[in-house]
Amino acid sequence: MMRNMQDSLATWFQRHARVLPWRQSPDSYRVWISEVMLQQTQVDRVVGYFQAFMERFPCVADLAHADEEDVMQRWAGLGYYRRARQLHAAAKIIAASGFPDDVASWRALPGIGPYTAGAIVSLALNQPVPLVDVNVVRVVSRLMAKHLSLNEVWDQAGIWILEVWGKGIEPRIWNQALMELGALICTSNPQCERCPVQAFCAAMQNQTQLIYPAPAKKKIWKDVAEIVYCLVDDDGNVVVEKASQWRRGLWDLPQDIDVQRERLLYTCTTKHTVTRHRIIRITKVYRYQGAIPEAMKRVPLQACLDGSLAAGSALRKVAGMLFKEKALFGLQ
Repeated sequence: MMRNMQDSLATWFQRHARVLPWRQSPDSYRVWISEVMLQQTQVDRVVGYFQAFMERFPCVADLAHADEEDVMQRWAGLGYYRRARQLHAAAKIIAASGFPDDVASWRALPGIGPYTAGAIVSLALNQPVPLVDVNVVRVVSRLMAKHLSLNEVWDQAGIWILEVWGKGIEPRIWNQALMELGALICTSNPQCERCPVQAFCAAMQNQTQLIYPAPAKKKIWKDVAEIVYCLVDDDGNVVVEKASQWRRGLWDLPQDIDVQRERLLYTCTTKHTVTRHRIIRITKVYRYQGAIPEAMKRVPLQACLDGSLAAGSALRKVAGMLFKEKALFGLQ
C-alpha cells in the first residue's frame, strides 16, 4: 500500500508539476538562489526576481565579484534583506573553494539553515535527504491523521525518503512531490477530490482533514512607528541615504535632517511588515533646496522606481505616489 502511495504521488508530480525557472537545469547554484529567495516569500513573487537575478549573475563567480550595492539593487523589493547580504558573503566563499556537496558543508555557509542545506543537496544533487516545510507538515499530518510534532514529521519524512530511494524513486522527485501536493491541493482548504493519494489518506477516510495539523500559535507582532522625510527639489530629485536596521544596504529616505525652515507639501502613512514587526511609516514631503550631509545624495525620482537605484519597497511606494501626483507637488 505504501509503495502504491509513493508511486501515485511521484507520477502525479511528474505530470502536473508547475513549470518554475529553477526547476530547469537544477544545479547547485540555481537551487541555492531559489531556495534563499523562497524563504518566507511566495513562489509567484519569486519567479520574476529569480529570472532577473540569474540574468545579472548567471554564475557564482559573477555574484561573488559584484559590488554589494549591485546585489542589493537586484534584491530590492523582495524583502528580508539580510538574505541578500548573506548570499553575497556565501558566494565569495564558494567562488574560492567550490560548491559543497553535503548538508554539513552547506550549513557552514552564511545564511544556510538545515532546510535550505537539505533542499540544495536533495534537489540539485539528488541525495536522499528529507525536506519539511509547512506544506509537508500538512500533508504528513493528514496522511497519517495524527497531530505530530515538527520533529516527528522530520522523522517520518526521513523514513519515506529512504524507502523511495531504495525503490528507485528519485529523492528530488519525491521531496518536490510532497511539497507540491501541499502547495496546490492539500492546502488549508483541501481539494481532496483532486488528490492523487486520497485513497491512502487516513484523515480523508475519517473526514477529519481540517483538524490536521494543529493550528499554529498566533504570531505576536511588535508595532513600530517611524518618521522619514522625503525632500524634493525643483528638478524632481529626492534626497536619500543608506538605510540601517532592516533595510541595511539599500537606499532609503532620511530619518534625521533639519527641515524647520522648509515648506511641508504633504504627509502620508504607509504600513509594512518585517519579520515580527508591523511598521507604521509617516512620510513628510518637503520642498527642499538646502545643503545635505555628505552621507546623503540627491537622485532622480525615476531612479527610485526603475531599478537603477537599490531602493527598498518603502521608498518605492512613496516615489510612486510622488511620480503619480507630480502636478500636485509642482514637479516636472
